[in-house]
Amino acid sequence: MRHHFLMDLIIALCDWAGFIATRMDGSTYFRALTKFPRFLKLLRLLRVSSFLRMSKLSSRIQNHVQSITFGHGSAFSEAVDFVVSTLALMASIVWANHLSGCAFYAIGTLADSDTGVHWLDARVDPMTSMTYWEAPVRLQYLACLQWSFAQMSPGAPLLKPANSSEVLFNLGVLICGVVIFGSVVSTITATMMHMRKTRSERRRILDELNNFLAQRRISQDIAMQAREQVHVKMLKKKQRIFLQDVSAMSLLSHTVLSQVHEETCRVHLLGHPLFRTVWRMHDRIMRKICIKSASFQVLMPHDELFLENRPSEAAYQVAGGMLCYSQDTDHTSMSISARRTEKNQIVVEKTWLCWCSLWCHAIHVGTCKAVESAEVLKVDADGLTQAVRFHGPIRAFLHDYAASYLQQVLVAGTPHDLEIPFTEHREIVWRMGHQHKQTISKIALEALLVSQWRLRLQSKAWATLHSEIRLGSSILVESCEGAEIVERVVAVTALRLTRDDGRVLGCLLRFARDEGIFPFAQYLGTKQQVIDYRLEEPREAAERLVQQSLGQLRCVRPLLMSEPRREDIVERSGRFGLRTHYLRTVFDIEVELSEELPGLTVAGGRRMHDWRQRHAKSVLPRLEECFLLEGSGFLQVCAWVADNEYLASLRTKTGVQALSRFAELLNFAVDPETGRKLFETQRVRFSNFIEP
Repeated sequence: MRHHFLMDLIIALCDWAGFIATRMDGSTYFRALTKFPRFLKLLRLLRVSSFLRMSKLSSRIQNHVQSITFGHGSAFSEAVDFVVSTLALMASIVWANHLSGCAFYAIGTLADSDTGVHWLDARVDPMTSMTYWEAPVRLQYLACLQWSFAQMSPGAPLLKPANSSEVLFNLGVLICGVVIFGSVVSTITATMMHMRKTRSERRRILDELNNFLAQRRISQDIAMQAREQVHVKMLKKKQRIFLQDVSAMSLLSHTVLSQVHEETCRVHLLGHPLFRTVWRMHDRIMRKICIKSASFQVLMPHDELFLENRPSEAAYQVAGGMLCYSQDTDHTSMSISARRTEKNQIVVEKTWLCWCSLWCHAIHVGTCKAVESAEVLKVDADGLTQAVRFHGPIRAFLHDYAASYLQQVLVAGTPHDLEIPFTEHREIVWRMGHQHKQTISKIALEALLVSQWRLRLQSKAWATLHSEIRLGSSILVESCEGAEIVERVVAVTALRLTRDDGRVLGCLLRFARDEGIFPFAQYLGTKQQVIDYRLEEPREAAERLVQQSLGQLRCVRPLLMSEPRREDIVERSGRFGLRTHYLRTVFDIEVELSEELPGLTVAGGRRMHDWRQRHAKSVLPRLEECFLLEGSGFLQVCAWVADNEYLASLRTKTGVQALSRFAELLNFAVDPETGRKLFETQRVRFSNFIEP
């Protein structure tokens, strides 16, 4: 409608005007007016764009067929490509002849004749009196189509032009037919000659390889493997244009070639947040890294990127294609008698490999091969050192990053070329020095401000975030994945207290004088504090939490903490609107209570009765089962709940709504001894996301 609506509207209006004119008067003027719409219909021939759409459809079909045959190593891939190309060419010729035949019919029915006759006046057969005017529409169309094909081939046409307009159009179609017919014949011939030449060259290479393997008496298994790899590499087609394949690069000057190489490498390097930080700190150093450290490596199918038990001296990023990483399972197993089984893992585009090689001495524990034609960005460790050694701030920054990374590698204790536990970018930055963490947070904050994020943040929350970054209790890092620009990182320590009946201690609500009562639904926990620019360890934070909050518990024996474990949580902060990654360390504590803490009560029995009537089916604990525990600057409404899954259900939208209604009731909670309100506020902060 948006392409031809105006033209069709004009033609329709002219048709109706001609029809009305013939009904009103039979004069010569109106008869001429009625012919105008018929001539205007010739404008429909201008819709040659449909032919261009056919060519686009043909190219899409070819690409789809190539994507199906690519990667299988089949010998008929080029034959299929030739057949599809030929069929697409034939379809285009049929479509062009269809348009030409329709145009010839339009000229015979609409154009004026200087001889008084048209080709439609000719007889269908000399033995009959039927003309093409009287013939069925199907015969008229097929006759026009045969006439069009006859102009492009040596065939004899059934129809003959009968006036000047038809002869002129016939000459034009003949000229086009000569060009098209010659082009089609030459294209098919050239394609077949190319296929024969390619097959002959492949046969020569394989025969030469077979003779070599036979003369050297290579075993049959190795010979078959060698022939198969050579055969597959010759049949594979490169879907991606590599730098070494562009012959025009040899014509560029050294300066321009260096600039092209720098720009190409920088696009891939900036995909990692560390190099983005270096680039924003000093763009010239990033240019040196691209020139001295980064290079591209092209792999054909079955080519090895690196081998097992070889020194790892560079990091790699898959710029295009697909790789396969294989590792023997006995490298990661503590049992010496474990069987050697190979585990394969597909490595896709934009994935980093051997990242640890840039920061410490490492040895490959697996082998990486190319599944298809691939291009890999190689970042050399020695080249990276050479690029930053004369720039003090960047060198100190990367040295701090390397020290933090090495510390995490030693903690993980599991070597791997792809992923090492707890070595994500956020983990490494979190354990860097305070000054460098502030630098990274400020750079991430600048990137966040570009997206107008500050306009959606209240001034108090803005000041709180700045204070956290300045003190080091939280950091901002640029995101490596997803649509998020920046993510917030906070380290928290939680205590999982388990009673003798199996129930665990859960913190349902928190109360702070400045923020009111807000849903929490987590284990008893706290953020790790910064003391003299040093972040306290998880066990130190756990011991502080025990002293501050658990002193009220009456236990039979002292509390003993287990070894810590990591249970990270990723949620969107309700206060800042940022995706927050909580580095949560959990300690298990088994408790045996000698006496339960007193439950909560509210002022006015009528209010409590109404609450029970409205929320008789509530999943929340009863008010008498809840009790208060003091924290650092806040109160916590706690209860013994079933398990962590129950707490997770309270963090959903429905659970947060139930907790918010429960918080409204607790605004009237009183101390049973003094009768004073426990929560001197009427503010309930409602959020779908929990902020510890």
